[in-house]
Amino acid sequence: MKDQDEILSLLTETLKEAPNGSECDILFVAHQESLTRFTQSAIHQNLVVDNARAVVRVILDGGIGVAATNEMIPEALSAAVQKATEIAREQTQPEEVVSLPTPSPIGVISTYDERTACFGPSDRAASLVRLFNQAGNHRLTLSGAFSTSAGAVAVANSKGIHLFQPVTSASLNLLAFSHNGSGYASAIGRSIADFNPMDLAETAVEKCLQATDPKEIEPGEYDVLLEPQAVGDLLEWTSYIGFGAREFQEGTSFMAERLGQRIAGDNITIRDDALDPRGLPFPFDLEGTPKEKVTLINRGVASAVVYDRQTAAREAKQSTGHSLGAELPNRPMALNIVFETGTSTFREMLGQLERGLLVTRFHYINGYLDTRNALLTGMTRDGTFWVERGKPQYGVKNLRFADSMLRVLSNVVAVGSEARAVSFGDDLLGAAVCPAILVKGFRFTSGTDH
Repeated sequence: MKDQDEILSLLTETLKEAPNGSECDILFVAHQESLTRFTQSAIHQNLVVDNARAVVRVILDGGIGVAATNEMIPEALSAAVQKATEIAREQTQPEEVVSLPTPSPIGVISTYDERTACFGPSDRAASLVRLFNQAGNHRLTLSGAFSTSAGAVAVANSKGIHLFQPVTSASLNLLAFSHNGSGYASAIGRSIADFNPMDLAETAVEKCLQATDPKEIEPGEYDVLLEPQAVGDLLEWTSYIGFGAREFQEGTSFMAERLGQRIAGDNITIRDDALDPRGLPFPFDLEGTPKEKVTLINRGVASAVVYDRQTAAREAKQSTGHSLGAELPNRPMALNIVFETGTSTFREMLGQLERGLLVTRFHYINGYLDTRNALLTGMTRDGTFWVERGKPQYGVKNLRFADSMLRVLSNVVAVGSEARAVSFGDDLLGAAVCPAILVKGFRFTSGTDH
C-alpha cells in the first residue's frame, strides 16, 4: 500500500479532473486481510485478500454521479471522475443534493498497531498449535478463523478535506467440538494484544464440555442471562433497523414517533461512540465528517438517531458523522454501539437466575418481521445451558426465539459491570461494546436441530 503522502497527493490531483462548477469527493479504502482457517484442530487454509478501492462522487447541476475503481493509478481515477460526471449529467430528475462538507477538526486517535500489521501466517499458526493442544487434552477439536488485517481510509474533497487514517484489526473465532456438543468464544480489537487466545480457548473448551449430551426443553418464556456476544448479536440487527435516520424518517424504525418516550428500562443506556477505545475506534465517517458520540437510548428513553449529511439536511440538522459513503447514500448507521455497563458482576447475575437459561450467542437473526416494534427472531448456538439456583446444570438443545427488543430491554433486571468488544458487521470500522444482561421472560417459540 502506498503511504499517506502518496495517497493524498494522488487523490488531490484527481480532484482537479472534476468539471468547473462541480463538487467532488473521493473515498479511498485499502484493506489487506490475512486469514487462517482451521477445522478439527488442523489448519486447512491461509489466505490474503489485498485490495484498494476508490469511490468518486461528482455533484453537478443537481445531479449526482458515483463511480469506483480498484486501480490506484492516475488514469483509472481520472476515468472514474469522467464516468461519475457523465452519470451526474445524464440524470433527468434532480436528486436531493447536499453540498459536501468543509474541513472540521478531527481528533487524533490510535487505530494502528505495527505488530498486528506484521503478524503473519507462521505467527498465527504458532498460536493456534498451542490452542489445539489445549483442546486435545480434553479430547476436543477446534474450528474457526484467526484474522489480522491492516489498511487505511482516506477522504479528500473539493472543499478542502484531506484525511488519512491507518487501521489494523485482529479477530479470533473459536468453536470447540465434542461428539455432540460445542462451545464458542471470540474476540476482536485493533491490536493482537487486545485479547489472549489461550483464555478464549479455555472458555470454548469449558463451554463445550458443559454442553455435551444436551437435553431438550420445551419452548416458552424463560429468564435468561445473555453473554456479551449474544447481546451484540441482538444489537447488530436492532441498530440496522432502528438507529439510523433514514428508517426514522421513513417511519419504519421503532424510534419513529417515540423520541422522548420510554422504550426500555431505566437501567438501559445505549450510545454510538466511535472513539471508545474498547471497540474499534475511528475518528471520521466516510464523508470526512467527525464522528460524534450519540446517546440513542438514555436511561430507557428514546433520545436520538444517527445522521449523514443528506438525512440531516431533511430536518435542518447537522450530520453526526455516520455516513457509509457515496455508494450507500441516505443510509447512516450506528456501527460503534456501546451498551453502558451496570453494577452487577457476571457471578452475581448468574446467582440471581433461579431457573432459566444461559445463552452464549445467537445466529441467523432476522429483524424484518416488524421493524416498528423491533421484533427479532433467531436461534441459540454453541453453548446454551439450563441454570437452577444460580448454577448451570446441563447443556440445552438449541431454541428459536421471537421477541421484541423493546420488550427485552424493558425486562432487563441486571446489567453487567464489565463489557467487551463484539464483532459488529464491519471488522474494519465497527464493533459493539457490550456487557452481559439478565432478562426476565425471554420468549422462545420452538426447538431447532440446527
